[in-house]
Amino acid sequence: MKKYLIFFTNPILFMELLYSKPKILIPSILAALIPLITYQDLNDKLSYLDTKWIVLILVLISILSVFFFFITSFIIYLLLSIVLIESESNITFKKVYSIYGYTQFPKFILALIIALFPSLHILSVNSSSSFFTSILYFFTNPLMIWKYILLVSGFYVLTRARMKILVILAVFFAIAEVGLNYLISSQISLNLMN
Repeated sequence: MKKYLIFFTNPILFMELLYSKPKILIPSILAALIPLITYQDLNDKLSYLDTKWIVLILVLISILSVFFFFITSFIIYLLLSIVLIESESNITFKKVYSIYGYTQFPKFILALIIALFPSLHILSVNSSSSFFTSILYFFTNPLMIWKYILLVSGFYVLTRARMKILVILAVFFAIAEVGLNYLISSQISLNLMN
């Protein structure tokens, strides 16, 4: 229990613990559950389908989510391995998967909050009408800020790079994530309207 309190009070120490003893079960569960928690939103958009098709779609989305999480973790692992090839770091895929996976916990909490309190869907980047509004929601949402604090902490533990560089990279990746989320959600909305 004390270890999980460290997750909230000292993210770098928590990531150090994951680095020394990686855990992959919880990240995999989070990757599978996040799309399932947003079931209500998907159910509203696909209400014209039979329930069995909605369940099948949700299972496929969950499997794809874990698959893409695995691929993303693998790409991060490859990039870090290439960048750190000269150093004596012992980065393994399991460590990257574990550390990157725990950075998704705030996203899971946000999905849970939106599922329990649908009126708070405005907290979601996908609910905004423009890219700049999406960025504003993203950078004022404490859970998304927490996600990137965890990400910077995790990359610091993996690479021992300067914190200033990692923060700049995190801001870049945050803007890229908002852009991708906005682009994908706007395309899905357009396709569902047609």
